[in-house]
Amino acid sequence: MLVGPTAGAIVVSSSKGAILPTTLANIAVDNNFRTANNGTAWAFFPFIADYFDFNEYHSTSNFDKMLSYLTQKDSKGNSKYFVIVSCGSGLFTSGGHYIVLIADNNGMITVYDPYLYAGKFNIASRREAEVVVDGNSVYVTEESFKVYANYKNFWIFSNDNIDKEINIPVTQKPTQIVQSVSYNTQVGSIYKLKARTILYADSAMSGPYYTYLKNTKIKVLSHVTDNIDYIYIPATGRYAYCYTNAYCSNAVSTVQISTVNQYKKLASRTILYANSNMRGTYYTYLANTKVKILKNVSSNVDYIYIEATKRYAYCYRNTYK
Repeated sequence: MLVGPTAGAIVVSSSKGAILPTTLANIAVDNNFRTANNGTAWAFFPFIADYFDFNEYHSTSNFDKMLSYLTQKDSKGNSKYFVIVSCGSGLFTSGGHYIVLIADNNGMITVYDPYLYAGKFNIASRREAEVVVDGNSVYVTEESFKVYANYKNFWIFSNDNIDKEINIPVTQKPTQIVQSVSYNTQVGSIYKLKARTILYADSAMSGPYYTYLKNTKIKVLSHVTDNIDYIYIPATGRYAYCYTNAYCSNAVSTVQISTVNQYKKLASRTILYANSNMRGTYYTYLANTKVKILKNVSSNVDYIYIEATKRYAYCYRNTYK
């Protein structure tokens, strides 16, 4: 079922921030969007719009209505919308398939195809569409798409990265701050996740992982470290490891000097947030991603800069190496 989540990951990564197809696949499975034949249910796409809090979302089976969104540009020429398309047997597949439309420039549609391979469009039944492939991009005219794509439905997502300018202070005088280091959770007690959270299959917090929504109930089974618990998720019957500050605010504190302007590496796959309340839009980054601390926001949250993607975000301080 990875084609559907891959199409979703293309849209989310383009509009909201980097996310892996496997992460989105886990979200789909955990929320029952896998079909009986191991495909992706259509209902997963409106779920994505809500889950990642897109500014706009639309759905239609009408080609011309879809084009009315895809052809819109901002002042810099960037597409205002991205479109996930369900296709039947035809130009892009011999069965069922999902693709992503990312632009329409003067009647030429730019397509990202999660299942693109050499010679895909150089067979008798597809040559008449006169598709052009350049790297990972597929280009097809509006008319050829309309005739040959055998489209079924369009899911339209706003490009929420448009016209954003961020002014970030990069210096701060060193001050003493309070950093949480030990959480008082009770074995056997039930808690709720405070925000969308990654839970891990191993105590190293670096292996297989699962994403759960805010308010998911968890039961603490044992304490692994001062800030990691082994837990049980009743809703899915899954066991996992979780950073304790994901559901507990009651902590023992110590004093630590400001870490502003220091460089750190993420200890494991980590969720970074666009908002200081650690809610709303978020991005997933891999272990060893290098970040620069711009501001100590609170006792357990930093404002950071990720050089590899030139993104600014908020991060829990216990996620560094």
